Amino acid sequence: MQNIRSIIFDFDWVIHNSLYDLHRIHCQTLGQISLEQMIKNVFSWNARKYFEKFTPKQKLNFETKRAEYHKNIDINPKIKDYLCKLQKKYELFIVSSNNEYNLKNFFQKWWCINIFKDILWAETSYSKVDKFNLIFNKYNLTNLNTVFVTDTLWDLLEAKKLKIPTIAVEFWFMPKEMLIQWKPDQIIS
Repeated sequence: MQNIRSIIFDFDWVIHNSLYDLHRIHCQTLGQISLEQMIKNVFSWNARKYFEKFTPKQKLNFETKRAEYHKNIDINPKIKDYLCKLQKKYELFIVSSNNEYNLKNFFQKWWCINIFKDILWAETSYSKVDKFNLIFNKYNLTNLNTVFVTDTLWDLLEAKKLKIPTIAVEFWFMPKEMLIQWKPDQIIS
């Protein structure tokens, strides 16, 4: 991974560990599910497809609780410092399936929204491929000078469609054995 000019990050479970809170919110609004089953159903594949099975009222309840949660979460100071250091050398981006309201609340609260050159949320597109292409076109980047940091199979597959080098993170919940199966270019523990 030489000549890297930009780093694109996923948000949930990469910049912030919201796994256990999301599990609690899921159980309160969508029904009881084990943490392991939620990881398998939601994060191993496409979360959007998973959520299609719920009623509009259930999804609204879930999103309302998740928005309340995002107003109050803290950023890990080590992660914020690391992002500030990376920003001095690279153009940083967020490509997330989370929504604009939640991400703006989080980044503005912690005075770090300006660390990122751009943030593309769910409202931009549900497809991360579309979001990658938007970044490439707008900022004159390619898969040759960009790396994507994520933690889920679905995201790794989306990046591989455009041959973007990937770094999978083993920070929160995905075991290294599972990450290895997905063939990222690197794994960070």
